[in-house]
Amino acid sequence: MKPTNTWLILVYLGLALILMGGCVTTAPLPSTMYINPAVTYLRNGPSLESGTLVELTAGDQMDVLEATDTGWCKVRSVRTNVYGWVPKDLLAAAPPPPKPVTPAVIKPSLPKLYVAVKSVNLREQPSNRANSLKELEFNSKVEKLGENEQGWVQVRVTEGNITGWIHQRYLEGYMLPKPRVFTKPRGAGAGPKKAEEAAPDAM
Repeated sequence: MKPTNTWLILVYLGLALILMGGCVTTAPLPSTMYINPAVTYLRNGPSLESGTLVELTAGDQMDVLEATDTGWCKVRSVRTNVYGWVPKDLLAAAPPPPKPVTPAVIKPSLPKLYVAVKSVNLREQPSNRANSLKELEFNSKVEKLGENEQGWVQVRVTEGNITGWIHQRYLEGYMLPKPRVFTKPRGAGAGPKKAEEAAPDAM
């Protein structure tokens, strides 16, 4: 074989390889795709410098109409029915999975109590001798926080968020039609201790 013929054969082989390489095509995009990032924009041209048309959010369905070699797709937003361009990298063949919903933590409500007498003093400490923080009227609602062995109930007045103590005899678990009345028992003056126990902390 002459050298000239060998050179021609090599040239033809090179051209054939170039032509074969030009025939390699990528798989076509699906006709329906979905926005992948949380937020992006539909633009009026295949460029980040192009103006924005509408905001797109994750999971928005797109009808793919055209794809360019520069990585952009012409689409129609199914939700807004607006035509525009988005980067191909922001499209996915399937919608992103929904984010797990964190169940709301429901705090248990505190027991509600109502003042059962005409009025009563909310005490700073569980004692009739403690300072009065507030005078509560009949059927005022409070939240029960706790109780000691002597029958004093620690409560919170929601109006003003004041915490104090009221004896359980002045409270009821429901609203009464009329105030409860306490009378001093006989022998209330028989000594300091008995007088303190008999003296009501309410009117």
